[in-house]
Order: sequence, then C-alpha cells, then structure tokens
Amino acid sequence: MNILTIDLDFIMSPCIDLYNTETVYYVPGEMSWMANNVNERDVKISKKNLKYISNIVKKSINFLKFEQISFTISHDGILHPLEILADEKNPFNIINIDHHHDIFYSQEDIGTIEYLNMATPSAWILYLDKYRLIKEYTWIANKNSTEFKEIDITSRPRNFNFVMNTKNPTIDLENIEHLNITMSPQWLHPLFYKLFWDFVNLIQNYYKKEVKIINQAYCAKTIIK
Repeated sequence: MNILTIDLDFIMSPCIDLYNTETVYYVPGEMSWMANNVNERDVKISKKNLKYISNIVKKSINFLKFEQISFTISHDGILHPLEILADEKNPFNIINIDHHHDIFYSQEDIGTIEYLNMATPSAWILYLDKYRLIKEYTWIANKNSTEFKEIDITSRPRNFNFVMNTKNPTIDLENIEHLNITMSPQWLHPLFYKLFWDFVNLIQNYYKKEVKIINQAYCAKTIIK
C-alpha cells in the first residue's frame, strides 16, 4: 500500500537550523525558538517548499476519497490510520516529505520502541519496521536535513529499503492510497500554524465534509492484529 505523508516542518528550511536542537517532544514551536533566542524577524519559510507541497495536495484530491486523507498534530499520530490499513502481507511503501527522517535519532528512541513498545514522533518509521509493516521508504528531505546514520540498532536486520531525496521530485499521485498531513507544532513556528488549517479547510471545502483532526500521539500500542 502506497502512503504519502507531509510534515509541515518541511517548509521551515533553512531557518529551522536556528532551533533544530534536542528538545522535548510536543513542546510548542515558540518555546523552541525562545529557548534558542531566535528573533521572530528571522523566522521565514521556504516558499518553494510550500508551493511544492501545496501542488501535491491539490492534485492528490483528484485521485483520493475523503476517507483516504488524514490530518495529525504529531507525526506518530499517522499510526492511527495506518493501524486500520496494516497488513503484514502487504507492507507499506511510504513517501515522507519532511525535514526529519523519523526513523530514529537516539538510543532513547530505539529503547522506547524496542523495549517499551511505544512510538515517538521521531521514530515512527522504526516502529513500523519492528512489525515488518514497511517495505519501501522514500524520504523527501531538505538540503540542510540531518542525514540518517545507519547503525546496528538491534539484533534484528532492517526490513525496508531506504532512499533519501533532496530535489523535490515528482510523485506518482495516482497510485497513492492514503495521504497524511502533519502539523508538528514543536517544529513549525506558530506564525505558520494557519497553513495547517488552510489545508484542512481545502479538504473540507472540496469534499463538503468535516475533517476530524487526530491529536493523540500513538503510545503503548501495537498495530499487529
């Protein structure tokens, strides 16, 4: 099954480097900026990236039903709709447009998933891998994104193929079976929270249905039936 997910922190490049440090997950973006003494006038988005993802969303709705679209506050919230779609015999092919790769970033991420069976916003891909539910993973990243560093994380091998792309490639939208849009308020500055709601309104106006926002993280659950 082909999944496309868009994290709005993708548009914060390159200024995201001003505050993209080790922070507590779910901390609102303004706290990260304040903690790093970032002046609001330095907060800018990539208009190129915004146009890229906007075009993708607008074109996607020509091929998707309303039920095939989800909106999440935290990126690990995508596991809620994926829980319904999960099939070990048909693992996910995921395209993630995101400033972060979300495989894992720390030993804490690994321990949380491998031993506590809890997903995190920075390691939900590893969570899917644990249950062999991801086959192909394409990360569409920014040029200043931190590359994934491959290490021997556990005694088990990685089960998915991984590709990183920083060139905003064309995506075959006709074959996408689920579209997810994530806010990530810990990385998206509050000045641009409105963009998330603009996408929500776009979908609501197109389908004439009310979007239900998934605002719960995915913790201490298993998506194996």
